[in-house]
Amino acid sequence: MRIAMSITGVTLVLAGGAAFFWNETRTPEAALVRAITPEQESIALPQAPFRLHDPVDEFLERITQKHFGVFITPETSPVQNDRFTGWHTGVDVEYEDTAGDIGVRAIADGIVIESTFAKGYGGVVVIRHIIDGKTLLALYGHLDPASILPKNTNVRQGQTIGVLGEGGTHETDDVRKHLHFSILKKDEIDLRGYVQDEKELEAWYDPQTFYAR
Repeated sequence: MRIAMSITGVTLVLAGGAAFFWNETRTPEAALVRAITPEQESIALPQAPFRLHDPVDEFLERITQKHFGVFITPETSPVQNDRFTGWHTGVDVEYEDTAGDIGVRAIADGIVIESTFAKGYGGVVVIRHIIDGKTLLALYGHLDPASILPKNTNVRQGQTIGVLGEGGTHETDDVRKHLHFSILKKDEIDLRGYVQDEKELEAWYDPQTFYAR
């Protein structure tokens, strides 16, 4: 029997005949399992499996304070001395307890379309990934600006694109040591880590849906 799991749209065929459906609309529910009909099977993408590389070690395990879509203010934030307000467009992967360099890696083959120092981030890299004809823009924030790859660099899945900046320094724009990681649905750079209207979150994917263990 062929099974499909709705993650967030496009159908992704897995080994053994399974497939994922990737919806363009964001839903708060967990992925739903249902059978693929012959008509649906005809639109399934070839090749498999669809797999994104972890952007950092212990990726899921270290998302402990700010998940995708959570609304925070300086008063309600789980992070001390937070200065941000809004709905979170990505996930934060915490490394305050870790000394030394933390390598950040490309989740798939792609090209660096932005590599800069930005307010709220410090060093930030945006990579365009095209997977089975679907474009994803992955944003990697709070990197050491001196370590990041330059714009227009072609990267391979799993390649190191920089290291996390040290917390409380200009490398992270004075915030703690962590990776802000987000995935845009549209092929248009948007550096916002927070949005002021919850509906705007529809422009981003919840990154964790791509990494179910």
